[in-house]
Amino acid sequence: MEEPILEAEGKQAHIELLQDSVLIKRHGFGAHPGGDRNTPIKGIASVEFSSPGWGGTGYIQFVLGGQKPRTRFWARTQDPYTVHFPYRKTRQFEELKQAIEQRIAERGGPAAVPDEAVLEATNVAHAPLAHAPLADAPLADAPLADAPLADAPLADASVSKVAGGAEVLNKKLKKLAEQNMSQDEDIKFCLVSPSGIVGWSQAIVALNDRLLVIKPGMAAGTTFGARVTSFYYRDITGIEVNTGLMQGVIEINTPSYQGTAQRDFWNTGQNNNPFYVTNCLPIGKRDLKDYKPYIDRLRTMIREAKQERVSPRPAQDSSTLVSELEKLASLRTSGVLSEDEFQQAKKRLLG
Repeated sequence: MEEPILEAEGKQAHIELLQDSVLIKRHGFGAHPGGDRNTPIKGIASVEFSSPGWGGTGYIQFVLGGQKPRTRFWARTQDPYTVHFPYRKTRQFEELKQAIEQRIAERGGPAAVPDEAVLEATNVAHAPLAHAPLADAPLADAPLADAPLADAPLADASVSKVAGGAEVLNKKLKKLAEQNMSQDEDIKFCLVSPSGIVGWSQAIVALNDRLLVIKPGMAAGTTFGARVTSFYYRDITGIEVNTGLMQGVIEINTPSYQGTAQRDFWNTGQNNNPFYVTNCLPIGKRDLKDYKPYIDRLRTMIREAKQERVSPRPAQDSSTLVSELEKLASLRTSGVLSEDEFQQAKKRLLG
């Protein structure tokens, strides 16, 4: 029997953190119908935690890859991955939460999505409906408003949460995008890499003539900040999509950022981890169908930008050219333009 690294005793449940998994043991009168659960760390997307007030009850919940947290009380009591605990045990469970989240961070990638876990969660979320007398009761009178359908992990499957307009960005990503946009730019579409851990989601934001790759938080090596990189469409040489068994990577290739398909992603080290690599967006393979239309659109925007770049320009008067260069130099000196922006503008002007 493997010795636990950390333990916590909740209400009719005992949790053990093992080397590569979290074991929930149910016990006592009226123990949870779901029984014991031994869940691999690689399958845990996030840890939901609620501290109890004085004399109250808190809970810890392990959200599996591809699922959503269950916040309603009834759904939590039926969830085999949720354990409630009394106030006096708060310290134990806080230490357990921190230790498991550290393991998730060390994993270096999104959680795996086991098919059996999704099916199991769906059955649990819909369990009360199996006992409803549907054959004898008129459909219009069924109490659908009270059924916990909102907690089913696939309830919003028809609406993509990883690709679309600005609405797919969380507050942090949206704020970072706005901070790095000029007044005459608007968002065309966004691709999001949901990590399952608050503050760790990353994004590609497509603007008028460039895109932003936004990488906030500890997963990107910027614990208290964010890294935002801009790629102009005309400078992009290709978009690669590389996938493994459960995970994938969208790569933006430029002369400065070459393709990394030959490297073994998800290994340790910042040079290989797509959460760290500036020109990469880590994705779940199951979401590829949602990303594809936007990747195709992005490739079209890149082609159009390159065609504009090679189209002939009207000849400029030498005095006008000198005047424009002086204006650019003045903007750089005053700090309005960075050195990189100055060089890009100068390059466009000289054609």
